[in-house]
Amino acid sequence: MKKKKATRRDITTKDEMNLAEYPIQLLTKDVPKENKTIEWHGEVTLKDGKKKEASWVVTGSDKYGLPRYFDRDVILAIMYYWYRQGFKSPELVIKNVKELLRFMKWNTSERGYQQLRDSLNRLVHTGITAIYSFWNNKIKDYIPYISFNLFQSAEITYSPERKNRYMLRIVASDVFWESIKSNYIKSLNATFYFNLKNPTAKALYTFLDKKAYQNEEFSMEIYNLASKLGLSTRQPKFKLKQTLKEASEILLNKGFLSYYEFKDIPETRDELIVFYFNKEYLSEEEIELREKHEEYVKLIVSDILQVVGDTKSKAFYEKVARSIPQEIIYRALSEVKAASLDGEIKTTKAKLFTYLVKKYAKELFNLKI
Repeated sequence: MKKKKATRRDITTKDEMNLAEYPIQLLTKDVPKENKTIEWHGEVTLKDGKKKEASWVVTGSDKYGLPRYFDRDVILAIMYYWYRQGFKSPELVIKNVKELLRFMKWNTSERGYQQLRDSLNRLVHTGITAIYSFWNNKIKDYIPYISFNLFQSAEITYSPERKNRYMLRIVASDVFWESIKSNYIKSLNATFYFNLKNPTAKALYTFLDKKAYQNEEFSMEIYNLASKLGLSTRQPKFKLKQTLKEASEILLNKGFLSYYEFKDIPETRDELIVFYFNKEYLSEEEIELREKHEEYVKLIVSDILQVVGDTKSKAFYEKVARSIPQEIIYRALSEVKAASLDGEIKTTKAKLFTYLVKKYAKELFNLKI
């Protein structure tokens, strides 16, 4: 199958990267009344190399409940209008609600307006509590604790220009706005996203698109991936695999993925899903971002060489810089420095660094180098 390449006609929105990493909505049509939270629990590595247990908990209100699978559409559409207006203010005014509904490919009848009102009710009243999972782009690290909402308020009123037209005024919370203004946002192909019909494929696309910036491929244990997307982890393994397979097939057929596969994890009953990204599916903006990332790669390689001094393995260090999260790299470098000062290195700095970076990549992210 010939893979589709992104074109200039594709519309770009922006995605806040904490929301790209963690679940914000349930990917089920029917939500039990007793289900009041969406939770992710895991482990992160801070920039000083310390490992911390982390959690991300989304809590809906008793009245309006948790965000649903189509509420992510609203967030990304709002981000598009903010982006188009240059992110000038935490207060955003969208002058034509019908245009907003069309942008999301929603019904523009009263049903669509009611769906938007319901969605805004959920988003305004939903709270997020993050323990060592919210990335603060100013300090370049996870913060110990934060509890916040995405939006302070939302208001739909008549447009002063035309009385039969509705406008939306929405105000971001201080936390959400600070993250946006610190540039912890990434580009997302809105045309591609809103043409997807499958809710899981949409969630998988926004999650994987963040990973595709630095990697040729990405893998994750399937239940961990499910919790990141907002899928139920209580369902049987075969059912979860089928849901992920259907979503992956869509992204494969649409050209975002070049291949995917399930792999057993040796000595456990766990299973990985491995995604291979189609690098031809790039917009001009994404190409520019990747070029900037190559400059970032050079800086990391320089830091590695300053510590280990092994120029013969430069190609390997470039691979590490492109495919391994920076917190792992700098944790390994920190431990190499400490071992060197204590006279505890039995081989070489280069060999110790290679051992540590492979070890942590496997333990924390199931990544192989």
